[in-house]
Amino acid sequence: MIVMQGFPEEDIFIKTSGTIKVFYCLADGAIYSVTTTKEIDILGDAELLTGHAASLNMVEAQDTCEVYRLNKELFLQWLKTDAAFCFEVLRLFAVKYDESARRWKYGRGLTLAEQMTLWFYQNDRGEGVTKQRLSEELMAPVRSINRAVRDLSGLGLICFQDGKVSVQDREALAKRVHTSRLKNYL
Repeated sequence: MIVMQGFPEEDIFIKTSGTIKVFYCLADGAIYSVTTTKEIDILGDAELLTGHAASLNMVEAQDTCEVYRLNKELFLQWLKTDAAFCFEVLRLFAVKYDESARRWKYGRGLTLAEQMTLWFYQNDRGEGVTKQRLSEELMAPVRSINRAVRDLSGLGLICFQDGKVSVQDREALAKRVHTSRLKNYL
């Protein structure tokens, strides 16, 4: 376990190797995986920028990881005095926040079933995906994914078979996207 909710915001973590999985906890206690990353990553950056305690419940190492823990003041001083380090941190932030923005675009004012419809319309490759992957992509707990899958299956748009969710009727899915408010999210 690397970071837990409420961890002091005076520290920042830089993961240079290994795989981590980030989990989030809802108010009702449901825990779900938000993302898995193998790339170099900075943890505690939101706390650094906002000055508030960690909002994520935990970041868990999936294998052997190399993680450096830095005091916020030391980290900020390093940014000020080392241009190459500052540039690399800014690049990491850009990649990380671009990914976050891409994921959050599905959630603005849409129900989970609508988010899932849009996700399948834009990402379906024909091989199907697991509910866990949908949970990670749509940033929703698996039990909510189950309800959305049930709702969309009832409409004949998707199906759940052999542990994977896939598009059942591509034409109906496209029609639903293009004749509803979902077209505004394309």
